[in-house]
Amino acid sequence: MSDQFKLSFLAVGPGRSGTTWLHEALSHHPGLCLPTNVKETMFFDRHHDKGLPWYADHFKHRQAGQLCGEVGPTYFHVPAAPERIKEANPQCRIIITIRDPVSRTLSGYRHHLSKGRVGGSLTDAARQMPSIVESGKFSIHIPRWLETFGTDAVTFALVDDIQAHPAHVL
Repeated sequence: MSDQFKLSFLAVGPGRSGTTWLHEALSHHPGLCLPTNVKETMFFDRHHDKGLPWYADHFKHRQAGQLCGEVGPTYFHVPAAPERIKEANPQCRIIITIRDPVSRTLSGYRHHLSKGRVGGSLTDAARQMPSIVESGKFSIHIPRWLETFGTDAVTFALVDDIQAHPAHVL
């Protein structure tokens, strides 16, 4: 990297709300640099103790002038994530993808069931993996992101808009 690492944007999900599509679309933009060799670093929730240099290594392939960012759906419902991200860059832009909470929860349940991460009914699965339901509580988590970064720095993308007008959303 020719200049010091700076995180410019994060799409924080939650999962099952268009984040895979967004990651794929952003990864082809020549002005952006996303982590290499991994879709999600999980730095701001699970690996924060490894330090910012560990995270910055995921962007060492960055070309001059590219903006660094990540699509990290696991960050959305983690209370510590917004402040950790703000420590990395107070001017970081945040993208929150939104999907109907019921269909998002059912999609998450089916996804984790197919991967063998949970078993049984939706109720059983939610006990085994609380994030299936917790990550869809938009009224709890969105205010935390808005309070931390401000309304000017947070952008919302609706799954319905992504499906109907993907180029416009991009």
